[in-house]
Amino acid sequence: MGKPNPNQSRLIAYELVSQVNRDGAYANIRLPELLAKSKLDKADKAFTTELAYGTLRMQGRHDYIATKFVDRKFSEVDPKIQDLLRIGIHQLTQMRVADHAAVSETVEVAKLVAGESKASYVNAVLRKVAVSNNDLVELAQLPNLQRLSISYSHPEWVISSFYDQLKDWEEVEKLLAANNLPATPDIVAWPGKSSITELIELGATQISGFPNAVNQVFLMLSILMAYRRNLIQ
Repeated sequence: MGKPNPNQSRLIAYELVSQVNRDGAYANIRLPELLAKSKLDKADKAFTTELAYGTLRMQGRHDYIATKFVDRKFSEVDPKIQDLLRIGIHQLTQMRVADHAAVSETVEVAKLVAGESKASYVNAVLRKVAVSNNDLVELAQLPNLQRLSISYSHPEWVISSFYDQLKDWEEVEKLLAANNLPATPDIVAWPGKSSITELIELGATQISGFPNAVNQVFLMLSILMAYRRNLIQ
């Protein structure tokens, strides 16, 4: 039996999810540290970021899907298996990753962090997820609060608070959908260090109504260049 050879992007994503769920780590602080220590290129770092943050963001939905295919309550499943299933299900249901790659690569991570036996269990569950529909049409039968909580992976108390303010379930659902979109970072020109013109030349777009702020739609390389030139602090 060969030595486990996990893809580094998925291994780092697993490490982040595990550290957030088990150790209370802050994802926005810990992930940059993990990426900085890695040898991943820009594209692989972007993949890792999408997988790690996305898994955490949609964890409630992923847990609901996993519950259909495990042989006990999900809360009773080994913590390592829980997090492995979460990153596997995210690839299968939320990312443009081929099913075979999502399963096999996650299993390789499982072999390294959890051992062959648990990896076999992860493999079996993810294969079942891969051949299932996963559109969750059955949620339509649930009360709005439960349906939205599972669909959009938000705690029920948060959804209740939104409804208390909006008094409209359709508007609440729109808000939850928007809240699950990855945030686009914004940058503000630092007086004396940078100007809007310089940031726009790097590829940013100005934010309407905020004369000194731009939206980061350019590549991370441009940001690093700006730091090196002391444009941004």
